Amino acid sequence: MEGASTLELFAELAIGVLGFSGIVAAIGQRGSGEWAPMDRGRFFGMVFSGALVIILALLPFPLHYAGLEVASLWSWSSGVGALLIFLNFIGVKRATPNAGVREMYRDPEASNVALGFGLLASFGSVLLLCLNAMGILFDGTFAPYLVAVLLNFLVSLIAFVRFLQAAVQRGGRAA
Repeated sequence: MEGASTLELFAELAIGVLGFSGIVAAIGQRGSGEWAPMDRGRFFGMVFSGALVIILALLPFPLHYAGLEVASLWSWSSGVGALLIFLNFIGVKRATPNAGVREMYRDPEASNVALGFGLLASFGSVLLLCLNAMGILFDGTFAPYLVAVLLNFLVSLIAFVRFLQAAVQRGGRAA
């Protein structure tokens, strides 16, 4: 299957980010004893996006072994992936009901660039995968699928870095 080793690498990297997120969560809790709504949003964004990358990276394998042709494999993977990314966005929103987009942009601890990238990457990935699944602009190829996996990995990684930065800053103030 085209890109198998690349998808495996993304799955491994996402597992690493998720593993370190437990350490970051402990550091964040130690500093103040509880999380601010922004921290909660970062944490759930990091975990949900990391899990999403693992699922997206492994999703094509069972379809490949089921005997789908290459174009069908990437079309089906893209369609299911678009649905999963959309559900991920809803899941993060439901996990953080008090942290709306407006509130996040107004929060002085928020990085508007990181928030903007996360939103654009999520919706851009859904659009890209839908186009690939329907054969519009793409003919069910690997490249758009890989770009969507990469964008969602970057969302998880950025949330991890921002969460770590906030936890260290808060831990330094508490000491």
